[in-house]
Amino acid sequence: MEINKDIMEKLELQSFKDDLKNIENQCLDLIYDPFFKCVCERYVYEKHIGCMEWKCAICGKDIIIDRRKNDPENFVCEFCKDTYNNKNPNIDRRILESRNEMYKELIKRIYDEFEDSLFYKG
Repeated sequence: MEINKDIMEKLELQSFKDDLKNIENQCLDLIYDPFFKCVCERYVYEKHIGCMEWKCAICGKDIIIDRRKNDPENFVCEFCKDTYNNKNPNIDRRILESRNEMYKELIKRIYDEFEDSLFYKG
């Protein structure tokens, strides 16, 4: 299997050219992960498919959250997780607001994708 240079440039995969050459001879179930911009095994990709970039509800640090999880630990960074975890019976207001903002963002994204598919002329 020869790697097509035009396809590589179109998909912006030039930085992964060496990785793809090494992969050609392997019998692994590999896939390109656009979120992390790397070639990985399919089970790793499926593990991260529900993830999205977000900010820590407490300190504002960049984190990666899982859209499928609703627990307080999902919305805080590793440093803040010691204080704001699932063992604490009280949930900080900032975590609840961050969760609500995530749902609003997901609804907006779904609506935008739906709207794009309605008006798509192929």
